[in-house]
Amino acid sequence: MKSVNVANNLLSESSGFSCSDNAVLTDWNVSNNNLKYVYLHSTPMLENYNVSGNPLVELTLFGAGYGTALKTLDASNTALSSLDISGNM
Repeated sequence: MKSVNVANNLLSESSGFSCSDNAVLTDWNVSNNNLKYVYLHSTPMLENYNVSGNPLVELTLFGAGYGTALKTLDASNTALSSLDISGNM
């Protein structure tokens, strides 16, 4: 699976929403849900990520050499107070 769109749903989490160890995912849209914490690890092909419209507090791409290849990141209309893209390749 290369593209996932779960926009405009009721996705929520108590400890965070994560995507890890996915070597083929390139496009991921989780906009307009109820996500506050998002962690991405070992998603080397991820290029387009949309988390807009979520009550985000923290967004982290981590794992030097194991992060992502992001070209676009849309985190508009969020309450984001922490952004770490140091794991972006």
